Amino acid sequence: MSAVQNVFIIASGVTFALGWLLIVIAAFRESVRWGLVVMFVPGGPLAFVVHAWERARTGLVVYLIGASGMLATMLPWKLPPKRAEAAPPLEGASAGTPAAVVPACPRQDRAGKGFSRWCCAATGWKEVSSGSDCSEVYQPTEPCDESTWGTTSTTACSTSGPPRKKDG
Repeated sequence: MSAVQNVFIIASGVTFALGWLLIVIAAFRESVRWGLVVMFVPGGPLAFVVHAWERARTGLVVYLIGASGMLATMLPWKLPPKRAEAAPPLEGASAGTPAAVVPACPRQDRAGKGFSRWCCAATGWKEVSSGSDCSEVYQPTEPCDESTWGTTSTTACSTSGPPRKKDG
């Protein structure tokens, strides 16, 4: 959570506690019995608010403001992600696609014998690794578009011929 969210949660919590305290004080002003009911009986504060609306109204409003502030901050609502600094587009990406939008491929272990690993990038499928015995590799058949950039796929490779020479 950000510092602003932390401050907002603390302020909301203090407001929430203040509202509950105002309801407890109003209940004790009504009678000791009501004060004890509000403090120790589940549903007691609600019963007191219904019974003595005029006395408990202010405390209830402050309580609800604090509760709604805490809920609004702690629920998993998120602001849209911050836009990254403008960077040159990746090779093959459309002109309006900043490089920060194209996720990087995760690090992968080398592909095992008979398999090759591929990563979907802005320019299409790129081979990440292949088994030492691959004579021919096959590109994945899944589409590689903006919705799948940064994902990986493993395909089988042909091992019927001599192992191919790696580029680079």
